[in-house]
Amino acid sequence: MNTIIIAITIGIIFGAIGGFFFKQFLDKPTEAKKHLVLNYLVYAVALAEQAFGAKTGKLKLAKVYNEFVVEMPALAKIFSYEAFCNLVDEALVILRNMLQNQSIEEVINGVTEE
Repeated sequence: MNTIIIAITIGIIFGAIGGFFFKQFLDKPTEAKKHLVLNYLVYAVALAEQAFGAKTGKLKLAKVYNEFVVEMPALAKIFSYEAFCNLVDEALVILRNMLQNQSIEEVINGVTEE
């Protein structure tokens, strides 16, 4: 009986903490929300690019979407898949610009000096 009460209490605490941070996110202006999501997507797209390489666009998109659903489940319910794909396209543009920096390009593509 005590373990059930403890489990329920822990669930309530974590739910309250998660709710607090989600409310903080919702209270931000729309552009700030978009910026936070784009920052995450640039990171996720970069990891997918690093893992799968070129010519695997649909596979990378599936990986990024799955990561998004796991990391941001509440937002995944808000965004349609089409809206998500549009944000990924924006993240790709940002990443392409970042890849102009040789150091970043080497990290993503695994290029090493010999």
